[in-house]
Amino acid sequence: IMMSELDHRVKNNIAAVISLVSLSQQGANTIDDFAKTLDGRLHALAVAHSALAKSHWSGAWMRDILLLTLQPYMSGSVERIQFEGPDIELQGLLARPMCMVIHELATNAVKYGSLSNADGLVMISSEQLEQGELRLTWKETGGPAVKDECIAGTGTSLLQGLVDHEMHGTITMQFTEDGFDCQIIVPLSVGE
Repeated sequence: IMMSELDHRVKNNIAAVISLVSLSQQGANTIDDFAKTLDGRLHALAVAHSALAKSHWSGAWMRDILLLTLQPYMSGSVERIQFEGPDIELQGLLARPMCMVIHELATNAVKYGSLSNADGLVMISSEQLEQGELRLTWKETGGPAVKDECIAGTGTSLLQGLVDHEMHGTITMQFTEDGFDCQIIVPLSVGE
């Protein structure tokens, strides 16, 4: 039974890496862009693995996922990334894609949004809904002016795929005058 479970997990991780290589290749203009994007995405996958290993693969706490995934972006004298709301436990099947989602949001904030300048902030809030769902809100403020027309790229496709298909949830993204807003709602119980 243990070997079968290990085989299943290894196959899932290999499939995830193959998918990340393909997605990272699509949006890259140079080999350096590809390498940097792939490195970040693989780091997020490693963070998910570490968070899950702590709990013997039963799940991970949302606060741990946020702190571990966002640690590279939390430098400086001012807390530019803030969390509010209860700490919610995610089962193992949700933790890995959630790390990937948080990483993509942070990467986009660094490239284009509120973390691309010295004044921007990100507020992340969590809420457990009565229907047994997690609502995660990512709100950016203080970044550069939002362009009138934003083009969806491979990062957006990855976010939608992770939330819609892997987490069986919904994601809404909008660009406002204040910055980027994203709301994710996922069920806290997902079957294999």
